[in-house]
Amino acid sequence: MSIHCITFDLDETLWETGPALERAEQALHRWIVRTLPDSEPRALADLQAHRQHFYTTIPEIVHDLTQARISWLVALLTEAGYHPQEAKMLASKGFEVFAEWRSRLVPFDGVQETLAALKERYRVGAITNGNADVRRVGIDHLLDFVITPVEAGAAKPDAAIFRCALDTVQVRAQEAVHVGDDPVCDIAGAAALGMKTIWMNPAGLPWPDGSGTKKHSPTAPDAEIRTLSSIIERIERW
Repeated sequence: MSIHCITFDLDETLWETGPALERAEQALHRWIVRTLPDSEPRALADLQAHRQHFYTTIPEIVHDLTQARISWLVALLTEAGYHPQEAKMLASKGFEVFAEWRSRLVPFDGVQETLAALKERYRVGAITNGNADVRRVGIDHLLDFVITPVEAGAAKPDAAIFRCALDTVQVRAQEAVHVGDDPVCDIAGAAALGMKTIWMNPAGLPWPDGSGTKKHSPTAPDAEIRTLSSIIERIERW
């Protein structure tokens, strides 16, 4: 069966996320310290612990990283004495600070060229649990769609988010390939729906099935690549 659609994970597949996320956390921390009326400074680690505890109280939306973080900011500001309406307004401003830094990402070498080449022949999209803004990164013109837990109502590896992507472009699972770095969220999740899978493994890590080999793993990827540019040759074989 022919391949008609290629979907990509974003974080750690098209770019390194850690440095940008760390800078985003630090920028938001500075904003919080300036905004809270408390005279006592709030350490970043303390705020992160507060956020993680708050997330346990909102299991119904915790898959939506944007709304979950905004809800936490509202709660934090309300606890500090702000009126709920003012807290909501300020929380949106605070999240904008986080979002700007969160999306200061540099794609890996060859990402733009590879996406552009694939887009000439396939529908190309992204399926991500994260909240990086592809418009701010500057690759939105290279993607036909982006599916997040907001649109799907579920996060990877739930089949619902992969099904949402396929429904968006009216493609069957057997006609699609998903590329990602996470063996569970990306490979196992997409494979469970019947999509072909490519494991992005730049570090050459062993497959995490206990034996370090993909040979006997029921969720082993159909292919493994070290650089994104090699994906075109791999897909052409299918």
